[in-house]
Amino acid sequence: MRHLADPDFGNPFEAPSAPSRGRGSDRDGSDTRSRRFFRSRELALLAGLHPVLVAGGVYGSWLLAWRMLGHPPRPSLDDPLGIAPSVSLLYWVTVVIIATSPAALIASATAWVVMLWGEVLHGQRRVLRVLLPPLAWIAAIKVSRHDPGRVFEWFID
Repeated sequence: MRHLADPDFGNPFEAPSAPSRGRGSDRDGSDTRSRRFFRSRELALLAGLHPVLVAGGVYGSWLLAWRMLGHPPRPSLDDPLGIAPSVSLLYWVTVVIIATSPAALIASATAWVVMLWGEVLHGQRRVLRVLLPPLAWIAAIKVSRHDPGRVFEWFID
């Protein structure tokens, strides 16, 4: 049985020490690195889903225009800005999202590399989490280049 006078036992009347803010709870800063790793993983996943926002905005504008017109919008005939104010609003929101695509791509690639490096350092093997951001960008580029239904052509026209 351990005695209260034992130096390894600690002082029972002293408040437990809380982790300090900024430096992490470990002396070597590993807790701070872990938090930074989790933030980069969340940023990579969020920036990796940016193409989904672009596709959602483009196809959402197209579906809303279809509802307003009563027929599928046609490139060069049905202007997204001239159909209805709600279509125009969604169009401009999507244009802003598209304008942020280069920055989101850079942020996604940077955060993805940091996340991949963290996965290797922590010995975790979560394939879906690592592959989701680049696969989302590749899928968005493929869909926009293939352009089923000429939706992107209508949007850009």
